[in-house]
Amino acid sequence: MTPTPDSVNELIAEGRIERVPVDPAIVQRMLRQATQNADGARREADAGNPAGGHALAWDAARVAITAHMLHNGLRPTSKPGHHAAVVTYAEACLGDIADLHDLESLDRVRRTRNRSEYDAIPVSRTMFDGDEPGVRRVVQAIVKQLVVPGDPGGSSTRAT
Repeated sequence: MTPTPDSVNELIAEGRIERVPVDPAIVQRMLRQATQNADGARREADAGNPAGGHALAWDAARVAITAHMLHNGLRPTSKPGHHAAVVTYAEACLGDIADLHDLESLDRVRRTRNRSEYDAIPVSRTMFDGDEPGVRRVVQAIVKQLVVPGDPGGSSTRAT
């Protein structure tokens, strides 16, 4: 395992993420789910529901990043702020595989989903179209790094 950035150590100390055993099979299932959610986000927006598409896009990113965390023996806890902790982890740990601009946009995507879900703030198609490509690229970068080609059972992952 690579050294843990200070910001991730802070999240562990705050109890927002925790150390867990690595489970390669779960990582692979999560990566498949993230990919399905990313694909579903576009379909949902195309069907006239940009808010639903945006929520699925955020979920795709969150699940893919959580898979990366699990691959490294970490996962978010259920404490308040755990979605923000996922973003902090991504910004700290994924810069070598994902575009910095895409990583920096994740918190906006998370906050937009929160406002849509909890405050009924509408999400326009323009907002979705602005956010979805970056989310998709982050998901694809994680999948590219962790999915083992030709592993139909999804039972192992590459070392990072």
